[in-house]
Amino acid sequence: MTTLFKWVSGILHPLLLPFIGAILFFQAGVYVLYPMNYKLYVAGLVFLTTGILPALAILLLRQQGVVADLDVSVRSQRVWPYAIIFLAYLGTIVLLFKVAIPWAIIKLYLGSLLSIVLAFLITLKWKISAHTMSFGCLIAGIIIVCLQQQLNPTLLLSICFLLAGLQASSRLYLKAHTVAQAASGFLLGALSVTSLYLLIP
Repeated sequence: MTTLFKWVSGILHPLLLPFIGAILFFQAGVYVLYPMNYKLYVAGLVFLTTGILPALAILLLRQQGVVADLDVSVRSQRVWPYAIIFLAYLGTIVLLFKVAIPWAIIKLYLGSLLSIVLAFLITLKWKISAHTMSFGCLIAGIIIVCLQQQLNPTLLLSICFLLAGLQASSRLYLKAHTVAQAASGFLLGALSVTSLYLLIP
């Protein structure tokens, strides 16, 4: 069972969910009409900047002994990884501007950036789940895009909440987080994306 939950935790990793979000975005409403080469370029860009590059940087920190493991399970060691992920998201947002992604979608990534800043500040005193936070960002983004495009998100949201529950369960089973840390992470992600989307015109 431990091996299974480690796989779940790895597959539904915070560094992969922005890429999944980019793929889902291009399946929504008018965004489906974007050229395939443009979709592949943007999805690849997001995968590189929010997934591959931060993962390589954290791997380097692991090799240098700055963090104990690739999951950065020790709270006091999360400062550098959060700083790296912040810069990765900031770079991603700049690049999304350059490839003319709609402002409404960029606001979702800005909301995720806000959640990273808040999680960083919280982490200075208390451990919060980055895994569940990323799912909170994703689910809030799905709801916003579906409302914007007048789509019925019931099936997709059902799947996402099921996966979010599975992800949270894996973190709890592996004793990486408490229930409070997992729940707080999800709420932080969802509220950051939603509030920033509503507050910025």
